[in-house]
Amino acid sequence: MRKITHTNNEVEQFFHHYMKKDDRKILFIGTVGFNDAGNYFATALSSCKHISYKFFIEQRASIPPPIVAAGSRNRTFLATALEANDLEFAEISIVADDEATVAGRNAVRASALWLNGGYTDIVVDATSMSRGVCFPIIKQVLQFARDNGVEPHILVAERGLSGIEIQSMSGDVACYMHGFQETMETDLLSEALVLWIPQLAENADTSLRRIFSALKPSPAEICPVLPFPSSSPRRADELLVKFRGDLVGWDVNLLDMIYAHESDPLDVCATISRLHKSRDSIFKAATNIPATTVLSPNGWRVGSIGMLLASLEFNLPIMYTENIGYTVKSGSFPALNTDVPPCRWHIWL
Repeated sequence: MRKITHTNNEVEQFFHHYMKKDDRKILFIGTVGFNDAGNYFATALSSCKHISYKFFIEQRASIPPPIVAAGSRNRTFLATALEANDLEFAEISIVADDEATVAGRNAVRASALWLNGGYTDIVVDATSMSRGVCFPIIKQVLQFARDNGVEPHILVAERGLSGIEIQSMSGDVACYMHGFQETMETDLLSEALVLWIPQLAENADTSLRRIFSALKPSPAEICPVLPFPSSSPRRADELLVKFRGDLVGWDVNLLDMIYAHESDPLDVCATISRLHKSRDSIFKAATNIPATTVLSPNGWRVGSIGMLLASLEFNLPIMYTENIGYTVKSGSFPALNTDVPPCRWHIWL
């Protein structure tokens, strides 16, 4: 899968020389979240001559008032900043009343109404999207773009929320992401040799334990992903200490750890691609037992996008647990920040 990428200042240059041409007709799909970094790309493209904005508002049962207020503030900001453009907000449920994960299904059902003829480019802004919404939407957009001669783009930005500590709450059930089950849990792979690649993150221990228990067949090999280089030089070491009990229980060889750049999605994508291709060729040549690679994105968003790119290229299954809510552990939201996020990526598929 060919990719053209731009990072940081290159992104705005690409917007100027390509996106803002008079002959481009753009569909922008994003999410209104509590982090104001999710407002940046939409406003940066607001001067495009032909652009339609569609924003998801993810509905969860357990959202504390400060997060609700921050989301409402960002929605008001976007509605004001983009008032001259075609603009729509769509609420989607992330978890059903019976606690089933329905994020991906509801998202692709809603976006199917937006994917129609006439657009030259479709942009998915992953900055504020949960993975259960973002990954199925990008896969849907990529297929639509290929079938209709449209150019698909992914945007992602990251900026920390200083002054407040938020923790997500994962659901009790691990499942394959909508559109990313592939042939798992079928007779074709009932005896497969599974390589599991989980992304280690500070609040992901409970989620990853549930995923490990749910994987059938159980992983024959595990290669966890750690963020290095990182803005915090000791982050990878601290995660190793945090997960030391799990790594021992999972029988992980420390030589099998994957170190991927915290702010470069292509780094983790390239590493997963090399592992999967080499492993696939070896097992095909040496045995009749099938082999597959299962990904579990958690933690830092840019690295998750890298895992998505690898999944799209090799049709790799993704197992995860959905966020059912958030808790505010301490602090309060800072004032609305309209500065340019320090980490920005554009990926043209």
